[in-house]
Amino acid sequence: MADAKVTLKTLAINSKTIVPYVPLNGKTTVKGTPEEINKKLDDYLKNDKGKGVFGHNFNLEGELTITKGSLVKNPLKSDWFKTNHLTDYYLEKCVDESGVGQLQWNESIEWYSTKDQGKTWKFEVKQDKDMYGFKPGSQTYRDWNARYVAAAYDQWKLGAEMKKANVGMGKTADEMKFVMDWLAKNGGTLKFAITDVPGMGQGGMGAGSGSGLETPKDCQGNTRRRVIHFNVGFPKAGKMCTATQILEAVDGKIMIMKLMSPALPPDVTKDEKMLENWRKDTDAMLKGQFPANAAMLTKV
Repeated sequence: MADAKVTLKTLAINSKTIVPYVPLNGKTTVKGTPEEINKKLDDYLKNDKGKGVFGHNFNLEGELTITKGSLVKNPLKSDWFKTNHLTDYYLEKCVDESGVGQLQWNESIEWYSTKDQGKTWKFEVKQDKDMYGFKPGSQTYRDWNARYVAAAYDQWKLGAEMKKANVGMGKTADEMKFVMDWLAKNGGTLKFAITDVPGMGQGGMGAGSGSGLETPKDCQGNTRRRVIHFNVGFPKAGKMCTATQILEAVDGKIMIMKLMSPALPPDVTKDEKMLENWRKDTDAMLKGQFPANAAMLTKV
């Protein structure tokens, strides 16, 4: 019997998961009736200027198809449990994902500074990096790295077999092998979601360029603009998704907070008319003039 083959069936950025967040009393979740939310946002604008992180959540969602096959019995690396993610070694030896290839999370980050409180802006630097290749053990990729563990919860037949065999739900290396063995022999589909929460601090270096990237010197205060062009997915499988996020703060006040998918051309994100339109949209949202939902935020 041939090895179990894994192919990537679907991949997309789910627009319904594009949700903005702003800091409220140290939290990033706004709950309540529309009236309560608007009051909290008004209080935030009056009292909490210059604190916290603002940005968005979004999900890259896909589905893997697993054909029936045999599972090569090779042991996990000893550091699997410590790192809490599957090693390339184990995947290559046990399940053939060659058609899917490695995840890429490419980010092109542009920084802008201003010396006159946002009247004119100066381009500082562009940083390009595959963040998954750079730091695969990041929290952002936890669910992707543990996708075969999630299968134990998604497929009830597998869960029943694990219970019958007195095997836990993906907490140890042995349990992990049980899951992959079952999937290889039975086939099926495996859905996954990778959640990113790109945010920028309203002041200081925190939540700036992302883990391991340096925030430019003139963008370490509470007045700055950051643009990220995302190109994420699986190039070997021919499936990539794009998005653009624009965050801007002046004197700690949120001026632009937009995330749009698919991505915008770089020249559009530099257009002064578009930037001013996004400032108006963001101001209206923060003042509660329309709901902070994906439909409004994803309009160009």
